[in-house]
Amino acid sequence: MGLLFKIKNILNFLKTSDLSDRLIHTLLLITLFRLGGFIFLPGVNEEHITRYTDGLLGLLDVFLGGAFSNLSIFGLGVMPYISASIITHLSTLLFPSFKKIQMDGQSGRVRLNQITKYLTIFIAIIHSIAFMSYSVTDKLILINKYYFIFIAAFILTAGSMFCVWIGERITDNGLGQGISMLIFVGIVSSLPSAVYNEYCLKKNDIVTFVIEMLALFIIIILTTAVHMAVRKVTLVYINEIIEYRKIASLRQYFPIKMISAGVMPIIFAQVLIFFIGFIFNLLSKYSELATNIYTSLSDNMSWGYNITFAILIIIFTFLYIAINFNTMRIAEDLKRSSAIIPGVKPGTETAKHIDKILLRTVTPGAIILAIIALLPAVAYSFGVDRSLGRFYGGTTLLIIIPVVYECISQINSFWIHHKYSEI
Repeated sequence: MGLLFKIKNILNFLKTSDLSDRLIHTLLLITLFRLGGFIFLPGVNEEHITRYTDGLLGLLDVFLGGAFSNLSIFGLGVMPYISASIITHLSTLLFPSFKKIQMDGQSGRVRLNQITKYLTIFIAIIHSIAFMSYSVTDKLILINKYYFIFIAAFILTAGSMFCVWIGERITDNGLGQGISMLIFVGIVSSLPSAVYNEYCLKKNDIVTFVIEMLALFIIIILTTAVHMAVRKVTLVYINEIIEYRKIASLRQYFPIKMISAGVMPIIFAQVLIFFIGFIFNLLSKYSELATNIYTSLSDNMSWGYNITFAILIIIFTFLYIAINFNTMRIAEDLKRSSAIIPGVKPGTETAKHIDKILLRTVTPGAIILAIIALLPAVAYSFGVDRSLGRFYGGTTLLIIIPVVYECISQINSFWIHHKYSEI
């Protein structure tokens, strides 16, 4: 009876709340996004298509669920928009004119969004021309290469903007943040085939396969715990009540996440390694040392690649925190809102105190982030196939977990609203 009552409650919840409409809307838009990943660009010879597994192109293909390797109309997905958003965000921190636009409230956000979209078009055109010139060979296409690149640049740019539109519709009428949801879908779409491939490789050693699945589960749990880890800085909001000659205080918290930078340091490090590798590839004709460095950086399972990757992640984590956390401004904002940290003077002393807490929180976070990024290489060294190994950590896991957590939180808020409406 208890189980039937719970099922009836859930069905009633889906009928009476807005959640069912949002779920259907999200699923339809995700289906449209996935279908676009299997529509080839005009002039592609589909018999010679191969998957990318390494470098920046491999990372891009992971995010898009194979759409880039398929040379599909959604071959760039939302990645140009991600790049444009990062540039726009950094511009608001570095340039006063952009910062002024950001401070204009809703109208400023609308204008920044327009600037981001215009920048997305420009980046999509550059990316499509560069990637098609670099990755497309004569056997992959049935028409003239330069004519193909010209057509592909227009179609890929239009496809990228359409993916951005899908993401915005999911944000407005669906579940979760739309752009993140599309990246999440692209990554997770390859998980079933990766697990099946691993099972086929290990079917004669089923114990090893079970251990690998158990290790993956434990890593997901631990990464989720680290993602949710927060250092709470106690705040006291003081409100003087003169007529009663007393001070009433409201105790709250200022949260500092252990992995405040999220997945951004990993992406920046990956892009920089790819760029460094590209430079050494050009120099490899003149130097044997350059050839050795390029070979090492091209293999994401080599020690040279992984040590460089870990160091860059730690550097970019601190750089990201330094740019995004202005402790002096936070201290001034707390002072204006009559908030103090117990035992710490307002103003400069508060800024120094927050700096100290940030350093103590972010340092282990940066090291853990570097370890998470290296886990796929560790898994591969223990015999896990590349296709499944990427789910043991790195960029994929740090994108999957926040998206799932956000969707669960949103569903939970709908549930709470539904329960309160019944009272």
